[in-house]
Amino acid sequence: MSRFSDKTIGVICGVTAYLCWGFVALYFAVLTDRGVPPMVLLAHRVVWSLLFCLALVLILTGGRELVRVFRQPRKLAALATSSLLIAINWLAFIYAVDTHQLTEAAMGYFIVPLVSVVLGLVVLRERLNAIQWVSVCIATFGVSWIVVAGGKVPWIGLAVAFSFGFYGLVRKLTPVGPIVGLTVETAILTPVAAVYLGVMTDVATFGASTYLLLALAGAITAGLLMLYGRAAQALQLSTLGFLQYIAPTCQLFVALLVRPEAPHWWALAGFVPIWVALLIFSTESGLRSRRERRSGIIPTLRADSSTVRACDS
Repeated sequence: MSRFSDKTIGVICGVTAYLCWGFVALYFAVLTDRGVPPMVLLAHRVVWSLLFCLALVLILTGGRELVRVFRQPRKLAALATSSLLIAINWLAFIYAVDTHQLTEAAMGYFIVPLVSVVLGLVVLRERLNAIQWVSVCIATFGVSWIVVAGGKVPWIGLAVAFSFGFYGLVRKLTPVGPIVGLTVETAILTPVAAVYLGVMTDVATFGASTYLLLALAGAITAGLLMLYGRAAQALQLSTLGFLQYIAPTCQLFVALLVRPEAPHWWALAGFVPIWVALLIFSTESGLRSRRERRSGIIPTLRADSSTVRACDS
């Protein structure tokens, strides 16, 4: 009974996190509509995320793991790299919201899993079976269709996909917990963000309510990461993999219906093969994991909290 309850809580936490990540574009849209430039919003998100994450780390661990990370130059160097990648990812997403190009950002998050597959193939020397290769080829066709039909290279979507794909690779190779990892990453970025805010903005530029919303962006970032971490501890990786497509689906919904953009409808047809590729790949992975567990080849896979990646958007 307790195991079922834990799984149920995990599903609730995972669905909640991905739904919020999917609709967080509306939150950022409120800020950009109030005249907050993307770079300023990014800088505030970095600073406030550090403050909230630091508070969480001190409450949950007393700061011991954080101190250990700062004493290991190799981990610091890896997290410096991942901090740059997540900053690019956040900036690309915020810019997409500000310029009404959220459709491209959604495409980027849809193909993140497949980018990760290619990185695993090239960097980690992982192998793909025939069905996985078919999925990669179908997704590649979908992205190519979007490029040709849309008449331009979807730079925002590609920036989102590759920045987060490489971010996941770096974090996978760096055994640091999600909250501690994000704390170190934002600590590395905060001096640059603080200098930018001090030089490029005026304290009186925005009203009190806008500054409150900017501060809450940090709380949202840290809070959703905690929900994701809880889900990752309770759920199988295959289940978590299916849930992750909730966020870009919601982003596409926002782009087309809630915050209407002017998409190239022929280009949007490219999403169909991408969805098909993801469905094939995820279904094959889930069935294979189930067969291996039943045959006793491997134990039930669960996401270790030390390798959980910060998402986002």
